[in-house]
Amino acid sequence: MQEERAPVYLVIGRILVVLAMSFAAAAAILFAIGGYFTYALVAIAIAIPFAALMRGIEIMAWRKRPPSMD
Repeated sequence: MQEERAPVYLVIGRILVVLAMSFAAAAAILFAIGGYFTYALVAIAIAIPFAALMRGIEIMAWRKRPPSMD
């Protein structure tokens, strides 16, 4: 049985979302260590929409999958 590959838009979307989310989380950690807690909270607030975007991309890909993937 041959496995289906993920569409290109899904792979690119995952990469971009993970990069943005990890950058925002790293910035939040560094700001918190440096004592800039307000900036850390802002960086966390920026990371949250990217997590929601990842969930949306995964749902969209799940709905567009071929019927043979069930």
